[in-house]
Amino acid sequence: MTREALESYILSTYNATSDFPWVRYPSYEVFRHPANQKWFALLADIPASVFTGPTSVPSTHENREEKVCVLNVKCDPVLPFRSDPGIHPAYHMNKDKWISIEVAVAPEETIKLLVEMSFDATAPKAKRSKP
Repeated sequence: MTREALESYILSTYNATSDFPWVRYPSYEVFRHPANQKWFALLADIPASVFTGPTSVPSTHENREEKVCVLNVKCDPVLPFRSDPGIHPAYHMNKDKWISIEVAVAPEETIKLLVEMSFDATAPKAKRSKP
């Protein structure tokens, strides 16, 4: 899946808004819920070296200077996706609750499923009515 296709999919499927909140990182795009403006996804181009080294999950990249497109999404830690190819502990986010998906590596259906799960996990909570 390409970055452009993923951006289009998220914006059209979830009626989300997006913004680029960091001047220093102009390629970092945040996708927000239309109702509460909470993040449910972050799309960024980061160095492949983040996913290489003795303490990291093995990467498919040999060129450590290469930039890779990743999508950070919220993901329940008990789900089995965390060991799939192209899925890593989250870059610059809570590694227990978020994961980074290499957009060019992970299967498109897996990406779409994880985006949906993240959207649902960060949705506004339903208010309880008083008895």
